[in-house]
Parts: sequence; C-alpha cells; structure tokens
Amino acid sequence: MSLDEWKGPCPVAGVSEFQADPALIEFYTDRFDESTRLSRPDGRLEFMRIQELLRSVLPPAPARVLDVGGATGVHAAWLAQDGYEVELIDIVPAHVRRARELARTLPRRFAATLGDARSLAQEDASCDACPTGPPLSPRSS
Repeated sequence: MSLDEWKGPCPVAGVSEFQADPALIEFYTDRFDESTRLSRPDGRLEFMRIQELLRSVLPPAPARVLDVGGATGVHAAWLAQDGYEVELIDIVPAHVRRARELARTLPRRFAATLGDARSLAQEDASCDACPTGPPLSPRSS
C-alpha cells in the first residue's frame, strides 16, 4: 500500500486498527508546512533547545532512537548525523514521504515509517531511547 492510499486503518502488520483523524491529516498535508516550522526564526530556539536537551540525556551513539511523531525528520536527520540509528514514525503520510526524501539526501540515513504513537509495532525495549516532543518543548517548560 502506498502512502497516498492510506486513509484510515493502520497498514502496519501487528498494529491494532485505528482511525486517523481526517482533519489532522488534511491540516498537515494541505494547510501547514511542518518541514519548515523549526527553521523559521520563531522555531529556531525550540529546535536548538530540544537538540541540547536530547544530546545531554541520550545514551551514546550508535544507540537506537525511535522518533515517534517525528514529522518530516528535522530531529531524525541530526540524530542520524550524530551517529544514532534512527527510526521515525508518523501518522501523516505526507510527513513520512518528506522524511524519506530528506533521509535519502544525508550521508547517514534514517528510516521513516507510517504508524500511530497510540499503537506501535515495535517490540518493548527494542530501542534505547524514545524521546517525545511536547515535554521537551520550551513552551511547556
């Protein structure tokens, strides 16, 4: 199944069915460009702070990092360049597509797959770290 065909139940084997919110998919596909959010002037501080926090707490590379809700790969990209084995998971097909495009341009690539944070296909303890966004964001500190 292509990313364009995915409209509802999760196509990942072993994942219980879920229904992606069509409004969320539409918003991130047609109305908001998540790929530039952290590179704009008002997002740079958030990007740098998350990068600083993660670098201070992650185990040493080449640890395996699961980037759940990783969007278009902004963090997965630098984590991979730092030597981590990164798997990005996002519910928005357009995000996964852009993350894959980005990964192909990098010297150290990362994987990007379609999935839902509410029901991950990965086995427990299959990664060394699984950071999540909102608790790390300066807006919620």
